[in-house]
Amino acid sequence: MRDPLGTAQHEQAGRDLRDLSTLVILDSRAADHIALLAQSCRVEPVGALIFACLRHLADREGAQFWWQFAAGADSSTAAPCLYLMHLQRCELRDAQHWAGQAACLARLEHHTASSDH
Repeated sequence: MRDPLGTAQHEQAGRDLRDLSTLVILDSRAADHIALLAQSCRVEPVGALIFACLRHLADREGAQFWWQFAAGADSSTAAPCLYLMHLQRCELRDAQHWAGQAACLARLEHHTASSDH
């Protein structure tokens, strides 16, 4: 089977995903957000994003579900995680979809932030 991306590109996507996951965890109050995710009946996209990144870094299954959950709740960071995950797996159509979603969520976040000022 031919690798449509080339080994170097999907390996780079894997490294980028690991780095992004690490940054998400380091740049947050991870324990607080995970507790909210577990204890709240509200949608907690930040907790879901952090939980997904923790699962990914621990080589546990389920990260994709939690990234999709967070992206569905408008997490502009979860969509790039999904893009990188699919790119790493050479799932180019799915990667392209999540690249579009990432751009859309980033515009939404920028619009929301600029209307707050």
